Amino acid sequence: MSGVEASDLSNEAWLAGLRARDADVLDALRERICLGLQSSLGHRAEAGEADLDDFAQEAVLRVMDKLDSYRSEARFTTWAMALAVRLSLTKLRRRSRKDVSLDASVAASLTDESGATEAATHGARGEMFNLLRQGVAQALTERQRQVILAELDGVPQVVLAEQLQVSPGAVYKTSHDARKKLKAFLSDAGYDSDTVGELLDAR
Repeated sequence: MSGVEASDLSNEAWLAGLRARDADVLDALRERICLGLQSSLGHRAEAGEADLDDFAQEAVLRVMDKLDSYRSEARFTTWAMALAVRLSLTKLRRRSRKDVSLDASVAASLTDESGATEAATHGARGEMFNLLRQGVAQALTERQRQVILAELDGVPQVVLAEQLQVSPGAVYKTSHDARKKLKAFLSDAGYDSDTVGELLDAR
């Protein structure tokens, strides 16, 4: 490492060096993040060495943007790595979904044969899944159906926002409203809110 050993830096030294845009400190942070990502994500087949280098570069930029939000309760490097891992996982999720259309996700949720078979095998749970499908069809708006079915199929909200060309906040609000309607629909059929919540989170 050129000039600066990351292990020698205090929280205050990290902040001072980054705010001064010291090249050695920036390099030390990038290398520290890259090593951390190799340890955290290196086992993932979709995360190659070049990807981790790119993620580390982007993470340094994200850390610089977020410096004012750092609080000294945690070590600076722990905080920076948490940002880096979240950023990298988001990038990997987007990549895994980039070729899957929203329409395909919705169709898969509506016609999930394996899910239907499993539901039928489990009696009351199968009845709940059938009611869930009815609720999606009857109680939700078209946009709410798009969002909730795609979510239940595993599409991250950040990806949904991109595909629908809306803000992540709008997707969150739509999902929240849709879940409230579905909980009410299933509760009217005699299912308690805790059971309904487990169903929505497990799909």
